[in-house]
Amino acid sequence: EVEKGEVEKNRSSDCWLELGQAAIIAYSATKEERFLELFISTFDKFMQFRDFEVGRVDYYRKRKLKSWGSFLKNGDNQDVIFYNTVTFTGGIVFPVIKFCKVVLGDELLRKKHGEKVSKYLKVVEDAVAEFMNEFVIMKEINGGYFIALDDNRNVEPMNHSHYFAATLVELYSLTGKNIYLQMAEMMSRYFLAAISKDDNDSYWWGYRPVPDNLKNRPPEPIWKGRRTIILPLTAYENGIIFTNKDMKAFAKTFTSNIYRGNNTFNIFIGNNKYQPLLRKNVRKEFEERVQALAGWILLDKFDPR
Repeated sequence: EVEKGEVEKNRSSDCWLELGQAAIIAYSATKEERFLELFISTFDKFMQFRDFEVGRVDYYRKRKLKSWGSFLKNGDNQDVIFYNTVTFTGGIVFPVIKFCKVVLGDELLRKKHGEKVSKYLKVVEDAVAEFMNEFVIMKEINGGYFIALDDNRNVEPMNHSHYFAATLVELYSLTGKNIYLQMAEMMSRYFLAAISKDDNDSYWWGYRPVPDNLKNRPPEPIWKGRRTIILPLTAYENGIIFTNKDMKAFAKTFTSNIYRGNNTFNIFIGNNKYQPLLRKNVRKEFEERVQALAGWILLDKFDPR
């Protein structure tokens, strides 16, 4: 799809998010540089299709952004329009910032790919900068969230914005720029304020918490939740906001709320809503998302089960 110039499709972003991360994990496990070369050859093509490179104007912002837009339905009238979201951009830049971190952490890789990392970091920072003025601070909790321009300026769901937030965490760790730390901390506090704790000490949260209703929401499905947890995972690894106690509670979300024994799983992350993970219980357009169950394995360091 990248070779055809069709980066605007959501499928491209989803494939790159998963496979880009997979390439970095594969290199980290094997030290086989073919995985890094594959990463580079693919993302170099992605860079060619940023909106300002191809001349596409964002429907809402009325300008060409240094990020990647997509053709999506307008929340007001459901017409298909072209615009940018933190979801789409976060999904593209998160694997890139992980690549940069791996290279900068190895002297030999720095010598070989240091120039590439400098270029990639500039691309990531340029893309992130396009959304910074759309961040809303909630003073009472010293937290914040991104607005969804396509939905009457509503709050972007956390599973939409947390890969973007995780990128901010890694940008801070690589650049030391406080703006990234401050925003990542505020998004983390907003998330924590939206979390409920079950009697079994697990955490659960709703889809799209809003400032005037942070907790009274139905629990997220597992395919959305596994994206939401990328912020606490990345923040914890960098010593930001989340504690080991928090991470064990997220692990318990899987071992107690999602997994129900005897090879049965809950579609939702909370005990207060149970629906077995069976084909008949999943809407047809979501059938492929059940694979997201595997994404929760990232919590294995807090509970190997």
